[in-house]
Amino acid sequence: MNRSVGGFFVCLVLCFSVSSATGPGQAAAGGAPLPSPDFGKVPLYFIANQGQTDGAVLFYAKTPAYTLWLTRQGLQFDGARMTFRDARPDAALEAADPADYIVSYFDGRDESDWHTGIPTSKAVHYKGLYEGIDLKVYGTEKAVEYDWIVAPGADPGRIQFGYEGESSARLDPDGDILVETADGALKHRAPDAYQVIDGAKVKVASSFRPDGNGAFGFALGPYDKGRELVIDPLVLVFSTYLGGTTNDLASDI
Repeated sequence: MNRSVGGFFVCLVLCFSVSSATGPGQAAAGGAPLPSPDFGKVPLYFIANQGQTDGAVLFYAKTPAYTLWLTRQGLQFDGARMTFRDARPDAALEAADPADYIVSYFDGRDESDWHTGIPTSKAVHYKGLYEGIDLKVYGTEKAVEYDWIVAPGADPGRIQFGYEGESSARLDPDGDILVETADGALKHRAPDAYQVIDGAKVKVASSFRPDGNGAFGFALGPYDKGRELVIDPLVLVFSTYLGGTTNDLASDI
């Protein structure tokens, strides 16, 4: 799979408002510029593939440091490929949480090769990836989240995922999955799981479960099998960035 869409010019069209009030990143009265609280928290914008990239890709999200590709088989970061084991091959992928951004690709002078007006979204749903189980993918440039949404009566034990290609994965002492690749490291934080009961989130004990052959699933504590269950890991992209997940300061480059 191509790791970038080479030679294309990307045009992002969006609407925005301008305010005269002092906002994030602007200088306070008589002082230095203020850092934006949203720095590093830019949401992922998923672009539908309408012929502008590899046919195996259905959606993708580009950031300055990496690209996240979504296929029927799994999620591919630059340098690491997370695959769904024994999942339904006909699971539908649908855009969720539509965004205002519109993307256009102008490749050469022939307008028939152009791809314009492509919509974007802030999330993508895998519908029916396992029987009674959906997957929602979303996040920011530094952290990708994917929610496993388990319908009442469905078996979360069917969920299995692993890593292929030039990467290796292991559980670290904190119960996180550490994925080492030639391009850097990814860390899957130990999952949170919960159910919504009477309008409140009720935490369910959860952890990653090694299943052998490089595959992982989830170990869960007691929960109400008659209600929807959400399992929510977090993927931190470390080595492709300057610094980690807290504030960064550069003195010289």
